[in-house]
Amino acid sequence: MKVQKGATPPAPTRKAPPEPTPPPPAKQGKKAQKVDKPGVTTTTVQGKKTQVQALTQPATVPTTTPVQTPDPIPTPPQKKKPEGKWVVESNKSGEVVRFNFPIYGIRWYGTDRLCIGGGGGAKYGMANQMVCAHTKKGKASHAFHVPLQYDSESKIIWSLSDVHGPTKSVLVGHTGEVSLLRLQYDKNCVSKVASLSVVCNEKDPTRKFAAFSPSGKIAIIAQDDSTLACARVLDEDLKARGDTLVGHKDRINDLSVAEFPKALLAPGDKASKTGRWGTYALVATVADDETLKVWSVLNVAEQAGNKSAKELCGVAAADCKHLPTRTLFKFCSLHPTGKKVYAVTSGMGSPSFITVFDIQGTPAETPKKHGGPPGMAYTLHCRAFKKITDDSVTAFRLSEDGTYLCCGDNEGVVYVLGAEGLDLKYKNKKLHDCP
Repeated sequence: MKVQKGATPPAPTRKAPPEPTPPPPAKQGKKAQKVDKPGVTTTTVQGKKTQVQALTQPATVPTTTPVQTPDPIPTPPQKKKPEGKWVVESNKSGEVVRFNFPIYGIRWYGTDRLCIGGGGGAKYGMANQMVCAHTKKGKASHAFHVPLQYDSESKIIWSLSDVHGPTKSVLVGHTGEVSLLRLQYDKNCVSKVASLSVVCNEKDPTRKFAAFSPSGKIAIIAQDDSTLACARVLDEDLKARGDTLVGHKDRINDLSVAEFPKALLAPGDKASKTGRWGTYALVATVADDETLKVWSVLNVAEQAGNKSAKELCGVAAADCKHLPTRTLFKFCSLHPTGKKVYAVTSGMGSPSFITVFDIQGTPAETPKKHGGPPGMAYTLHCRAFKKITDDSVTAFRLSEDGTYLCCGDNEGVVYVLGAEGLDLKYKNKKLHDCP
């Protein structure tokens, strides 16, 4: 358009800015985009209304009532595992070793080594342990030192039955079972090989006895049903053989094993002469039925099918005229030669005696119970006896070489006698603090 001269031109006309395009709606199942506008923040979530909060205003914090949480229950401290400990003391009699748990069994093997076992159960704070000690004095201040220990955990070692030195094997008795252990000095440990269940009186499990045959291949175990069970001793197992010796009428108190002497072999029994140790072994037992019995058992594990176990001879306490009435055979020990057996008798209110019986054999025309050539008839002949004490004998053992006898009574007195003449060699009243 035309503008007249001298007139003020009109102000230029501005176009209004276009209105902002609103954001597209949120897609189904996804969170909407955030759109920043001056002073506000907008968020849209599926299924919920849009919430708008001014940035310039403080956010409203919802008030909540604090929830009281119960105090945590304190965890009871774990009981410390009982440990076997001992203290070595010296006095005029020699070295005295005091343990912190009851001792139920001691067995020597060799001239200066012994195994000691016992326990009292964890609930009494006592360990159930076996220690293997040396008694030869060397550089140590004391002769008694322990290179090996065995922890039987919750099983009390009620009896330390036997130690077989050549194979370093040990038989220990627990409630209801007998365990086979091996002494591994090269590995500085005692390993448990196997266990075998046996008949046991749980009310009084202290009397459980087992012994190795001279070869170490057979274990003879006294059960609480007055029988003897034979088991094969393998490298990794203790396996029942199935032959059981039945002859006692009451509980067995003790047993002892020795080699079968050639003088007692049946004529023509060539099998008994084979092998280093012989095919058979002798076993002596004493029981609460007031009898002492001698048996023959298989000594080698190779003949597992030959279940040859039988009673050879026996004697009752009533047959021994020197013994008082109501006396029992409490302990027995075969001489290493197998030709004689020592027995200890004791009773309530009666003195204790040691009696020596010779095992005699004469040819018999009657065949063996298990067949074969004519066998032998065996008898026990009382050769000597001696009164030891007026009290009850509580422990008895014959030395490995058959030279000395050692026993102790319930007053804590220890006696050492010569095995040949039963002469008293040593007596000490102060070795133990209690019976």
